Amino acid sequence: RREMKSVTCGGLALLALGALEGAAAFTTPPPLPLAASAVRPASAVALRMGSDLDAATPSRRAALSFLAVGAAGLAVQPASADMTLTSIKRAYFRYVPRIESGRDLYVLKLRDAIEKGDWKAVAAMFEKVSVAQEDSSKAALGLDIKVSKLETELLTPMQVWITSFAEKGTSPKQRKLDAKLASLRAALDGIQAAASKGDRDAAIESWESGRSAINGYIKTANKGLTLQVRQIAQIPDDWRAYEQSIARPTSSFIDTGKAIAMDK
Repeated sequence: RREMKSVTCGGLALLALGALEGAAAFTTPPPLPLAASAVRPASAVALRMGSDLDAATPSRRAALSFLAVGAAGLAVQPASADMTLTSIKRAYFRYVPRIESGRDLYVLKLRDAIEKGDWKAVAAMFEKVSVAQEDSSKAALGLDIKVSKLETELLTPMQVWITSFAEKGTSPKQRKLDAKLASLRAALDGIQAAASKGDRDAAIESWESGRSAINGYIKTANKGLTLQVRQIAQIPDDWRAYEQSIARPTSSFIDTGKAIAMDK
């Protein structure tokens, strides 16, 4: 009877590992009488479990080895290269077209307005407007979020795309991109301050700092980018030589094939 209890505890341990079928392939433990199981304290079972497993028959030890091999085979496998590539391409086609559109705004609209001394147009790009829907209660209470055109079309897409380069936390590439984005924000602050004073030279100097920051961001982002997508173009030294970006699909990843065709 004592042997019967010992063998049964070993069987229960296997059941706790979720290995009923694997263990049954080797041996089936005899049933434990109801009276014995009813009076056996749970703590006693826990204390005897280790010794019961050590005293298991060779066939049980073989069953445990079999289950260990099976568990290793069922372990979660790391993401495949295809999944990583898919993720990169999805983020690229979602955010890069918006970044390129924001780059167009920075060069073709902002720099052009600075050159002409059109400070009203410059100020309009920095003006924060509500993104809340009409008749929103948040807008009525003054709790709505307000952002500028430059934030919406340039800074936000750049910021969000950075998160796609994560590698179990922030990666070196993310930190470099963050630093370039911070430099761009500082340059935009400089442009806004110069525009408020009508200082064209200071505004151009800050704009050039921003151009350098954008190019640094693009250079870092392009490094290691899959060959299945087009490299992002930098802003040339002579801003007048800049060409407006080719329109790309931005609705969803379904349009990836169309975008690749456009790249070619």
